Amino acid sequence: MRCHYEVLGIEEDADVAQIKKSYRKLALKYHPDKNQGREDEAAGFFREAQTAYATLSDPQERAWYDKHKEALLMKSGSYEDKEVVLAPYCSLSRFQGFGADEKGFYAVYQKLFKELSEEDYTFMNADDEDYPQFGDAETDVEWVVSVFYGFWSSFATKKSYVWEEEWDTREAPNRWVKRKMEQENNKKTEQARKERSKEVQAVVDWIRRKDPRVQRYREKLAERQKEIEAKAAVKKKEKLHQDMLKAAQYEQDNKERIQAEADELARLERELYGSESETESYNSDEENPEDFNQEDLFLNMTEKQKNKIREEMLRDEELLAQKLQEATVFEESEEEEEDEILVTKLSKKARKKLKQRQKEMQSMQQDAESKEQKSDNDKAKEETVSSETNTIVSEENNPPVKKLSAKEKRRQREKQRQEEAAKKKEAEKASQIPMCNICNEEFTSRTLLFKHIKETGHAELKTVTPSKSKKGKRK
Repeated sequence: MRCHYEVLGIEEDADVAQIKKSYRKLALKYHPDKNQGREDEAAGFFREAQTAYATLSDPQERAWYDKHKEALLMKSGSYEDKEVVLAPYCSLSRFQGFGADEKGFYAVYQKLFKELSEEDYTFMNADDEDYPQFGDAETDVEWVVSVFYGFWSSFATKKSYVWEEEWDTREAPNRWVKRKMEQENNKKTEQARKERSKEVQAVVDWIRRKDPRVQRYREKLAERQKEIEAKAAVKKKEKLHQDMLKAAQYEQDNKERIQAEADELARLERELYGSESETESYNSDEENPEDFNQEDLFLNMTEKQKNKIREEMLRDEELLAQKLQEATVFEESEEEEEDEILVTKLSKKARKKLKQRQKEMQSMQQDAESKEQKSDNDKAKEETVSSETNTIVSEENNPPVKKLSAKEKRRQREKQRQEEAAKKKEAEKASQIPMCNICNEEFTSRTLLFKHIKETGHAELKTVTPSKSKKGKRK
């Protein structure tokens, strides 16, 4: 049995018109009435053309034939099975060396993969890409590893294996039986495809282990890895060197900082304990005439002693800063803290009374200020009257040289008031000079006064008697 497309002399994608036209030509050519003397031969060709036309002109019959063409041709004995037997290729006796001759490694397996590709090309579509080929010893190793072995290691055949089908669906009595037949046939063909694909993958894996190009690629990767590790080691060494330089610089900076902190601490001690420290330094100079260099002492000390000195210096500095801060805020926050303590401890009723008292004190203070301002105005008027009286008396005794106008008199009075206000401000400033209430010693700043109070204990205690607050809440 020949292929129906081959009998009619058409392509597999021919349409119905082409099939009909080809059949008419063959029918006229091989009709028995027109072939006198070789009627039997012509009758055979004529029947074969009729069968091919009947199958291909029916869409359903043509679809079934296209799917099972290989199986039908194989059963009839006219289809040559070109499937390569792969088992012999997994042996070292299959090739002789890795030269460029016909029996060498590259020639033998280049032919094998070409045959495997041609097996599938029959079942592939026109837009499918060709399979990558094996190449030779000069083929790029990266292409061999990534492209060739990447494709064939996951190879899946395109062959349909319809000749492995067990049932002819055309013989099914109904649709249910036909569907069951198709399911069984699909299982058979799928199993055959998987087995063939695994066979090819196993051969590819064996060939890859023997391929010298893959070994060269591994050596190339190893060299590349060594270069990367060498560069990383150089970078690590450079980084370590930079870290050591930074550590040395940090140690030097830290040493300078410690020296500066020691000098600052000595200066603060001299300010706090001036005479005593001077006396001690004088005595120490008498006892130890040699002049010790403080920097040499730091260099000769052990690391443990350095850490101990750093901790003591930091402790002393924090203690001194705390004392200065407490002394600075001592007087400023004393009254506010007392008021806050009183307010928080008093009951609701007592807080209300306290607010009323504060308002009364504010009103009394405002009245006192207004009275003081009124007395200042009266005093200014009296001074004006006395000055006018004096001018009259002086005019009586001595005749005036020049008479002042009202505007000039107002300016003179304003000037006198400004002078009196300036004197009053100076007196207030003089009264605000920091002074100890116990020993009456004056200081140039409040900070020095607070230091004096802390050192001598001359602080005046203010007693606060908070009112009793209610213990419980109303229910």
